[in-house]
Amino acid sequence: MESNAIVRYLAAQYGQNRLWVDNPARRAEGEKWMDWANQTLSPAHRVILMGLVRTPPEKRDQAAIEAVSKSVTACLRCLMMLWPASRGSPGITLAPAISLLRLSSITC
Repeated sequence: MESNAIVRYLAAQYGQNRLWVDNPARRAEGEKWMDWANQTLSPAHRVILMGLVRTPPEKRDQAAIEAVSKSVTACLRCLMMLWPASRGSPGITLAPAISLLRLSSITC
């Protein structure tokens, strides 16, 4: 959660018209994806990272790593289906989220 607070600060401080928009409704469109990623993908990322990088091979819980990997893959497939449909569509867009989401993934 702290990462997103830092991202919001940096975007507000240095990212006018690129990472930060003054319109709260438009900004919330991006921020909801940051928070979603933090709550949905970060815990899974942690299981995979700790399981594969921080745990010796003989102590890994391969079943947990595979289960989380499948879950994340399914989630990302859904997003990939939404992504092309969102371009240029006034009804659904992920565009406001891109810059903030990219920045938040760097700070995680």
